[in-house]
Amino acid sequence: MVPEDQPHEPVPLALARLFAGLACPGRTTAALPPTLGGPLADLLAAFGIPVALAPCGARLALTVTGEAETTPASLTADWVTAPPWVRAAQAASTGAITVAIDGPAAAGKGTLARSLADALGLAYLDTGRLYRATGYSVLQAGGDPSDPAAAEQAARSLDTRVLADPALRSEAAGDAASRVAAIPAVRDALLAFQRQFARTPPDGAWGAVLDGRDIGSVVCPSAPVKLFVTASAETRAQRRFLELRDAGQDVIESRILQDMKARDARDSSRGIAPLVPAADAVVLDTSDLDRTEALAAAFALAGDRLRAAGSDVARASMSHTGAS
Repeated sequence: MVPEDQPHEPVPLALARLFAGLACPGRTTAALPPTLGGPLADLLAAFGIPVALAPCGARLALTVTGEAETTPASLTADWVTAPPWVRAAQAASTGAITVAIDGPAAAGKGTLARSLADALGLAYLDTGRLYRATGYSVLQAGGDPSDPAAAEQAARSLDTRVLADPALRSEAAGDAASRVAAIPAVRDALLAFQRQFARTPPDGAWGAVLDGRDIGSVVCPSAPVKLFVTASAETRAQRRFLELRDAGQDVIESRILQDMKARDARDSSRGIAPLVPAADAVVLDTSDLDRTEALAAAFALAGDRLRAAGSDVARASMSHTGAS
């Protein structure tokens, strides 16, 4: 737990306190900018020092265990962008690895998920576009996205080539997506596609990043990395307003905020796969983070989860070996 004053602690002081803690028994926690906290955690972990990361406002809370027995580190020249945990995860994986990223609209999860997939060399699927395409198809046919029969037919006959259609970014498509997503038959129709993508990513990728609203809780509940990316409604409305305005659309920010709050309420209260963080997901608030900081935080948190998963596998293996 980070004391309330530490998220605003000057970085040099936070670093000094953290390094002093390495020579003392027990744990020491310091809040650092994501672009610093993540690589530092990777560096310390490479020497065998126990580390843990957690979101802390616009910073990451880095916890180290002092007086730990260190081991020699083998670092490549590109260890900052390709830290040891990436190679370790690839070597230890017995199947495709899945990174599940959920969150409300305009929280930045799509951009973050795509960037994280590129950084890790993973396949990427924007599952929200499946629902947008389904809802938009119903609208184009003159139907009502809330009509179960029309929505299910659109989902089962979905042509994935339409996922690149710019019209899917419209507010109308987003609202239609929210409506069809509340229909169980639609979710069933699209669930198999998403799970198959996660199990066998295209182009031989060693795993996949899926972003949506129920990836960690329903689609891929056993994913080793689960992030719930969020931001305040006001921040998200402003982001969406700027995005649509830059795309040449005539939009009103207050109306976007109103629609966004209504959609949040509808998505969070629906009976089927409501928009809530999975119990074991890490919640990352991007309200005060720019794109670089958000990616650095997500990258670091993914590494923290995969390091922990690797440690659990190693402990289980040692326990099994001892028992036999």
